[in-house]
Formats: sequence, C-alpha cells, structure tokens
Amino acid sequence: MPYEEQGYVNGLAVQYRGQVSPIDVLETDLVHPTHSDSLVDQYDPVVSVGLVGVARTAAAANTDYIPVDRSGLYVLPVVPQDGDGNSAINHGDRVYINKTTAILSKDDTGLPFGVALVKTTVSGGASAVNIHVAVGLFTGDDVAFDRNLSETLTAAAPAAKTRGLTLIDATSNVIDATIADGDFVGQEKIVRAINVDNATKISIATHETSTPEELIFNAVGDSWIGKWNGLEWVTIGGNVTTS
Repeated sequence: MPYEEQGYVNGLAVQYRGQVSPIDVLETDLVHPTHSDSLVDQYDPVVSVGLVGVARTAAAANTDYIPVDRSGLYVLPVVPQDGDGNSAINHGDRVYINKTTAILSKDDTGLPFGVALVKTTVSGGASAVNIHVAVGLFTGDDVAFDRNLSETLTAAAPAAKTRGLTLIDATSNVIDATIADGDFVGQEKIVRAINVDNATKISIATHETSTPEELIFNAVGDSWIGKWNGLEWVTIGGNVTTS
C-alpha cells in the first residue's frame, strides 16, 4: 500500500518520527499486514507481543532485524469500524491494532496504537482509509490501566493488570498469585506486602531473568516494581526475594 513521502499534507507533517528511539525486532517476530512476499514493508503498522509501532524499513528476508518507530505522525490505513461494526472516525479517536492481522481500526479488543488526527469526519465503512495517526500518543487509560488505582489480594488470584498497585494481605490465606504479560510498552506494576502471616508468592509469567520469575514476600513492606518492555517484565525496583 502506498504512503505519502515525508513532508506535509493539508498542513500536517507525515511520517514524522518521534523522539522515542526505535527498537530492532526480528522480522519473524512482527505481525504486519499481508503482502505477496510475506515480509514486512516500510511504513507497515506492526505489533510484536506488547510492542506497537511502524516499520522504518522493509525486510529483504525473514532473518532481518527491522527498526520499529514507537512514536511519530504517519499516514496509515485505518478501517472506520469498532467492535460493533461501522463507526465514523473523528479527530482524537483512539486507534487500535489487531494483534493477529495488524489491521488498524477503532476496535478496542486490539492493542492501543495511537490517535486519529483528521480535519473532517471519516464515514464508517469496511474499507481502510489513509488518515494521519499520531503513533504512540496514548495513555494507560486506553487499556483501562490506572497506575493510581490499587487492589488488595487476600487469596490466590491473578494480579490485576489494570491496577498500578497490588497489595498483598495474607492474614487469612496463603497467597499464590500470578502476573500476566503487560499490555503496552512502559506499563509499570508495583506489588507490596502488607501482611505475611501466611506464605506469599507471586509468579511473573514472562520476566527478563526467568520464566516464570517467582517473588517471595517474607516481611511486611517487601515490594517489587516492574516495567513491561514489550517482550518481558523488567525489575526496576523493590527488595523482594526472587527464586
């Protein structure tokens, strides 16, 4: 699919790269729109686990590493539909990317991708329309995540990814919880123990050190702080024992 060259269209810059450094991703690890050669094209919207962005170069082989821009202003094909069908695209609407097809739309079952920048409303329909998309312009609210909200686990259960803080209260039960993969690059999670009368353990499904990584909370105040980098959780703070 053709894209405008770098410059200005209707007074708006296109293919403007943001200030976030690109990440090199192996071609076979990228989900991208379908092409006859099965390889990613330059300016394709792409997704790899929780990483979303735009391919800066085309692949010549599936062994190539492709730099992926995680921010910037691009003209990209977006289908004016949401989860219920045809849906007009208005200025400021959130754009999501399908995790298995890399198709952009307003369907929020996909991963947050960016924000639509349009001068006039785009009518709903089944065909993709080239529009300006501010890639990477979204907040945690786009995935129902709020770092300012907390939850308290009092029994074995998955830790909510939609809450920035998980408190562990083992007053009455053994806590054997899990943390699943993150939803977007830069997502942070804090876990802190407020009672350890019973054994307390949390398993992180995908972690930089091991898969799974087990966090053992031995004392009140033990904590773990992690950040999702698009591929795995990275420990950035805390004093919890790991195994």
